[in-house]
Amino acid sequence: MLEHSTWHVQRLKKPYKEEVETPLQALMKYELVATGLSSNAKEVLSGICVWDYMGASEYEFGAIPKALRSMVIRRLIAKVFPVPYHFKRWRDSKVFEGVKDIGIICKEEELQEVLSRIMRMAVGDPSIRCKESHEVDQSLAEYDYSKDVYGWLELDNGYMFFKDRKMFDNFCCMFDVSIKEN
Repeated sequence: MLEHSTWHVQRLKKPYKEEVETPLQALMKYELVATGLSSNAKEVLSGICVWDYMGASEYEFGAIPKALRSMVIRRLIAKVFPVPYHFKRWRDSKVFEGVKDIGIICKEEELQEVLSRIMRMAVGDPSIRCKESHEVDQSLAEYDYSKDVYGWLELDNGYMFFKDRKMFDNFCCMFDVSIKEN
């Protein structure tokens, strides 16, 4: 059973490929300056993902490393599941639906509840209300700017999930977790 409701979900984008040339580009590469991550951790993680700006101080000042630390000390599993998604565009009511494979990293005993929450986010279920938009449904539908979101770190309970296989594999390697087949 997950200890907390899902309130803080950090969006993850693909890492920058080019070398930075200016201080502004360096800040953008490492995203939030005050994440609480060490410069070495930022350097390592910048090759895996970029932390999307979430617009609220709760995502800064230590929430990310706290969630990552809580994951490091737990026995984690990694699995891939097909997740149905549904997104209705507000401007013209066009509906985007389908199924995408989602990689999940979490504690084994929490897997079913984590999967349930992800599935609810993927269809825009209002029972999962977050501090800032998780954009899971929009990202899976490849909608506008949300299509650049490839992974998520749930900060309240310490689990991650990904639509991008490479990002998923890299975090599995970082946590030293092998992927279990269904």
